Amino acid sequence: MQNRVNIYLSLSALVILFFLLDILTGEINIPAKEIYHILFSQSYNKSEWTAIILQYRLPKALTAVLAGIALPAAGLQMQTLFRNPLAGPYVLGISQGATLGAAIAVLGLPSVFSLNGIGSGLPLVLSAWAGSFIMLLLIMILSLRLKNIYTLLIIGLLLGYASSAIIDVLQLYSSETMLKSFVIWSMGSISNTGYGSLAILAPSVIAGLLLCWLMIKPLNILQMGETYAVTAGVAITQTRLIIFLSVSMLAASVTAFCGPIGFTGLVVPHIGRLIIKSADHRHLLFVSILTGTIMMLVSDMATNLPLTHAVLPVNTVTSLFGIPVLIWILFKKPGIQQ
Repeated sequence: MQNRVNIYLSLSALVILFFLLDILTGEINIPAKEIYHILFSQSYNKSEWTAIILQYRLPKALTAVLAGIALPAAGLQMQTLFRNPLAGPYVLGISQGATLGAAIAVLGLPSVFSLNGIGSGLPLVLSAWAGSFIMLLLIMILSLRLKNIYTLLIIGLLLGYASSAIIDVLQLYSSETMLKSFVIWSMGSISNTGYGSLAILAPSVIAGLLLCWLMIKPLNILQMGETYAVTAGVAITQTRLIIFLSVSMLAASVTAFCGPIGFTGLVVPHIGRLIIKSADHRHLLFVSILTGTIMMLVSDMATNLPLTHAVLPVNTVTSLFGIPVLIWILFKKPGIQQ
C-alpha cells in the first residue's frame, strides 16, 4: 500500500514538473521568474510575454494534460473489454469516423470550413464529433445483435477501413489548399486549442472518465472472460454500451480538437501495468492517466526542434516514442506475443 502511495506521489510530482517545463519551453525564451509573475501577479505589464504564456502555452499544456488523461483511459478499457493487449482507443473505428467527419468538413464542404486556425474551427470540430458518434451508433446497434466480442472488433476495423477509403476519394477530388489543410490536421497538434475549445474538451473528457470509473468493477471481472463475468452477474450488453460511450467521448473529443494521436492509448496502459504491478483497474486507471499526462507533456515539448523554427506534429513524436516502447514491452512480456 505504501509503495503505491509513493508511486502516485512520484508520478503526480512529475506531472507538475513537466507541466511547468512545458509552459517554460518555447521558441521565445521567457525566464521562469517572469512566468511566475505572469501566472500569479495581476499587475504584470509585459503584454507580449503575457499573451504568449496565457493565450498559447498554458492552453497548449492544458490540452496535453486532457489528451494524456483521455487516450490511456480509453485504451485501457478497450484492452480489457477485448482481452487484447494490442487494442487501443481507436480499434472500433471511432477515430476513423472522426477523421472522416473532418475530411467531409475540410474536403467536401470547403465553403463551410473556416481556415482561421486549422483544427480549431467549429465546423471541423462538430464534423469530427458527428463522424465519431455516427460510428459509435453503428457499433452500439451491432453490439446488441452480436454476442461475440471478437466479431464486433473485426467489424469495427472494417468500418475504419471503409472510412479511410471514403477519405481517399475525397482527397482525390479536393483542391490543393483544402488537401493541405486536412493533412496538417491529420498529423495531430495540440497547439491550436484556445480556452473556448478547452471549455468543450474538458467536460467531454471528464464525463468519459466518470463513465470509465463507473465501469471499474465490471472491468476487473471482465479480465476473467465474458463467461465468468456473466456468472458473476455482470450485464454484458449494458457494460459494453457504457464502455463504448466512454471510449467515444474520450477518444473522439481528443481527435476532434487535436487530430489523431497514435500510440498513447495503446502503450501507456502497458507502462502503467509495469509500474503498479496490479491488475486492479482502480490503480491501473490512476497510474495510466498520470503516465499518459507525462508522455503528452514531454511529447509537446519535443515537438519544438532545438536550434530551428520547425515544429514536429505531435503524432510523429508519440509514434517515435511509442513504437520502441511497444517493441520492448512485447519482449518484456512474452504472454502478449501469444
